[in-house]
Amino acid sequence: MKIREAVMKIHLDEVIEELRRNLLQMANMVNEAIVYSTRALFEKDENLAKSVVEKDTMIDMMENKLDEESLKIFALQQPIAVDLRFVVMVLKMNNDFERIGDMAVNISERVIDFIQNDYYVLFSQLGNYQELKYMAAKANEMIDKTLQCIIEKDTHLARDVIKMDNLVDSYNKSMIMKCIAEISDKPDKAEFFISLISISKNLERVGDHCTNICQDTIYMIEGKNIKHQPLS
Repeated sequence: MKIREAVMKIHLDEVIEELRRNLLQMANMVNEAIVYSTRALFEKDENLAKSVVEKDTMIDMMENKLDEESLKIFALQQPIAVDLRFVVMVLKMNNDFERIGDMAVNISERVIDFIQNDYYVLFSQLGNYQELKYMAAKANEMIDKTLQCIIEKDTHLARDVIKMDNLVDSYNKSMIMKCIAEISDKPDKAEFFISLISISKNLERVGDHCTNICQDTIYMIEGKNIKHQPLS
């Protein structure tokens, strides 16, 4: 019996490690999507934006694969304790990563729209809209550090990422207020400013999803549920 249990534990360790590798692959794919979508925005690169949209099907396929692997582990391995927490958190993180991929697609679609409708003439005149660049930089930093905290099992870094979200939220609010004011002054350019609001909101949501993943990382490693609680 003990030998059988030992063999089963070895097999569980192997499938858990495979699940972890696939989660990191998913995270890397999503990280690349955000980097490319924001680069396409500021470099006016339609081909790069289109590549993000086209590769989203691969992210969706990986989401399905992770879900299937996790459910199979539940059904066949019956994990407990740390292993159970890990598999549960993979299911939750998987959803957040897929949603970040969707945000990258949304941003890329706005970039394509800007190029095809000559909106970059307006975009280049927005010298006082630095919040968008700050948000893009911060969103890229957050997802990069989110990936790092999963790889290194670093809960201190996870907490640092969570704290960054307030800054992204404040940039988003400022962007929305400026765009609303511009729509009042230039109603004929309303569609452009609505698209800017959409980009801003998508970047803000990237921060929200990174926060969720980092909270789940802390729970996975420490067994502490810190959602809806002030950070210590």
